[in-house]
Amino acid sequence: MQALQNFKTYFFRGLMALLSTVLAVWRFVRFCFFLQRGVPNRINLGMVRVLVYSSPAYLYIIQRKKV
Repeated sequence: MQALQNFKTYFFRGLMALLSTVLAVWRFVRFCFFLQRGVPNRINLGMVRVLVYSSPAYLYIIQRKKV
């Protein structure tokens, strides 16, 4: 009977250790996907805005948009 109790204890401890490891890896992968999708788009949009606002033709671009 003691062997069965030890098996259950070790099994659930191992399962919890495995679950926490899998959860940590899953969160890391999701974070990497977030960085790959979300951050470059915002950086590109910011760079485009800086280039447009610093362009000598900026006023021409604004006037053209309003018409």
